[in-house]
Amino acid sequence: MARVTYSAETKTGILEATRQAREAGKPWAEALDAAKAAGYSGNIKSLYQLMLRDEVKNAPEPLVTSQTPSISTVASALEKEVVSRVTSALKQASAYEYKAVTLTTQESPDAQLNSLGIEGWRLVATVPVSTVLLEDGAQVTRIQYVFRRETSLVK
Repeated sequence: MARVTYSAETKTGILEATRQAREAGKPWAEALDAAKAAGYSGNIKSLYQLMLRDEVKNAPEPLVTSQTPSISTVASALEKEVVSRVTSALKQASAYEYKAVTLTTQESPDAQLNSLGIEGWRLVATVPVSTVLLEDGAQVTRIQYVFRRETSLVK
């Protein structure tokens, strides 16, 4: 079927007749009769499509007010929220700091080890590093003491 082109006046008359019929609550069949009286020569489906195209073409512009947030405002607010949540999580999280002290069996480790305990260090391991035999026959062992303390990731 060949496509029919209507003049601007005829098209406006067809659309107005159809719109009046539909606003009056009439069914599409009666709106088609009104459109045909105004010069329309198609069927109900094509009349419906014609009305849809006209509604889209003549749709009002969306209302933009100053209260509508801009993208930069939303992005800024989102960034602040993310930074706040990450900082809060990092403050609650903890990490461990380690320290190793190597002493020999000839030294008295009590004072040094106790001072580390007062500073918050906790002994987590002792490792014998080496044993040396002295000329007088004495045996000296080097022992490494491994300490750990909890620290916050964010100061």
